[in-house]
Amino acid sequence: MSHQDQDHDIGYAHDHLAAIEQGMPVFDNDNHQVGHVNFIQFPHDTLEEDMVVEQGDLQKAPDSIRTQLMRAGFIKVGNDNEGVTYCALGSQIRFVNEGVVQLNVATSELLKL
Repeated sequence: MSHQDQDHDIGYAHDHLAAIEQGMPVFDNDNHQVGHVNFIQFPHDTLEEDMVVEQGDLQKAPDSIRTQLMRAGFIKVGNDNEGVTYCALGSQIRFVNEGVVQLNVATSELLKL
């Protein structure tokens, strides 16, 4: 992937993330509800340790995964019925429309925290 392609992907992810608000329902590519947005992280070029500390459940993830999440931008999706939290990268968001987040992947493809 070229640097220009990476910049395009980050811009694409940022646009989707900017349209999301906490509490919005999130649906996977099979239109099953994953949960609700409980945190939004915009892409960062550098990984700052204090940002990771603020998101304590991310400390369970390997360094390479945390770095990918922070650089790509992501949302955390809580599912109270299952008692689980998922992370969806900005690139895994198909669209945001009328207060709903639609993903382009199945729930099973999301990072489970």
